[in-house]
Amino acid sequence: MSKILETAFEEVKKSKFYFVDKTNFEVQDAFIFWTNFSGKANQFGSVARTFNLAVPAEAASQLLALGYRVREEVVGELVDNATGKTVPAKVYFVNIKINMDSEYPPTVKLFSEYKGKKTQTVIADNDTLAILDKADIKSCDLAVHCYMSKRYEGKCTGYLKTLYVIEEPNVVFGGKYDDWDEQNVSDANEVELNQLAEDPNY
Repeated sequence: MSKILETAFEEVKKSKFYFVDKTNFEVQDAFIFWTNFSGKANQFGSVARTFNLAVPAEAASQLLALGYRVREEVVGELVDNATGKTVPAKVYFVNIKINMDSEYPPTVKLFSEYKGKKTQTVIADNDTLAILDKADIKSCDLAVHCYMSKRYEGKCTGYLKTLYVIEEPNVVFGGKYDDWDEQNVSDANEVELNQLAEDPNY
């Protein structure tokens, strides 16, 4: 069993899912995985920019009724409190599409905090969107807009409307070297040349 699905099963318990109207919804503390923000071609040749969103079981039933394609995977077993019997533990998830080239592109922001300094980066195009594939996501909130298919009645697709991502700081070696000032090689060479120029013996 995929480790990421086991993680999704646990993390989705923290999510707060609610509909803002009959079809569109928001999720706080969302868990997203198997992302393709860069639009890399998959095994079928599709270059769609997408990610998968873990959803609670109750929400999964509601989304399925609306026409969303809801996938489910068994990740283990658990005991039913009502019957005391062992039942399959399932994780539910939906695929969400991203269209940065639409007339109303989604609002995407990346938030970072390191050593007390907080920054936010607005993701405004496909090139910058790709950096989210490499981000170590700590948490995220999102809003999804439902597009009802005109070709297939009763089927709908979720499109990203808003995504706010907080990333984990990239700390290496326990932060041992983080207090050292950074200096470019070209700057260091310039300092050395200036020192030599001031040396009367040079």
